[in-house]
Amino acid sequence: MDDDFEAELSPFVEKLKPRRLIRIRHSKTHRVQGIFSDIAYEESRKSDGYSQMQKLYLKQLLIMLDRYCINNVENNISSSYKVAENISKYISENFSDDLSLYHLSKEFSMTPTYLSRFFKKSTGVSLSEYINIVRITEAEKLLLNTNKSITEIAFECGFNDSNYFSAVFKKAK
Repeated sequence: MDDDFEAELSPFVEKLKPRRLIRIRHSKTHRVQGIFSDIAYEESRKSDGYSQMQKLYLKQLLIMLDRYCINNVENNISSSYKVAENISKYISENFSDDLSLYHLSKEFSMTPTYLSRFFKKSTGVSLSEYINIVRITEAEKLLLNTNKSITEIAFECGFNDSNYFSAVFKKAK
């Protein structure tokens, strides 16, 4: 991403970043999903100007997320969403540590099965998917901004196997 575009998006990203868990009214999800589809379509076609179109869609997505986001006012957010937010925050802050289902279930005093179902129901994303998203996002930053080897980055981001890291990274990116 170029610096001007990054600077242009920065206010939207900074406004959304503290929320960690973004909830959108069901009636608005189709519009957000549509933008993701448009970005993917541009990537698959690679027509002239596709990169610029993707940037426009990304900006539109960030603005819509900000507009459609259900504010996490303490009185309006259920306790289950607060727990899901705490779990996602814990994962984001400890991505390089042991984030096995067993470890997380002990950390949040839940059975592994209940934790797994609870997180998926609350966020719409499985626990393992979310952990991989957080780890891959951090790995991408390290790949772009350091001279560390892929193996070093994989281990630093919590992957115990660089081949598994490569497979997950390729699938995500």
